[in-house]
Amino acid sequence: MDENLKLVIASYKGILEQFSKSIAKVYLSLLTSDVKTAIVIQKETQLQPATVYYALINLEKNGLIKKTNSMPASYFCSDPIKAFEQIAKTKVLNERKQKLEQVILNTSNGHSIEYVIKIGNGNQTKLINQTTMQEASNYKELIELKQRIEQKIKEIPESEKQLVFNGRRQL
Repeated sequence: MDENLKLVIASYKGILEQFSKSIAKVYLSLLTSDVKTAIVIQKETQLQPATVYYALINLEKNGLIKKTNSMPASYFCSDPIKAFEQIAKTKVLNERKQKLEQVILNTSNGHSIEYVIKIGNGNQTKLINQTTMQEASNYKELIELKQRIEQKIKEIPESEKQLVFNGRRQL
């Protein structure tokens, strides 16, 4: 295997899940020139046309290459280092986000938590399910939410029940 191919594979291993040898060959082919069509890439890499197109779609989707509007379409690497940095940052952020979501799930005892988001000047208020990130909008969901809130209120000892209005406690 070509040394540059090994380096490309090693660079993206663990960052892009589907970064195969075929995708690396196509990417390396584009790194070595300005603009190429899929046919030129296919001839250079000696990969099957379907494999080349799959690799091109994958690379473009991940932001490693760009596609021209010409006919036939051509492909190029705009800024390989910047693209790599962006993918690496996104991967790290997604991993951290998943860890935080797991902490939230663990601390909520597996129950869905609803919370209120105010949009704009506070004129619009929506109940958002934290687990699904979907708005609680249909009648059945809202009734279930109301029942869960009423049940939680019943679970609070009488001595601790306090309502707060405009920053003042009401007993």
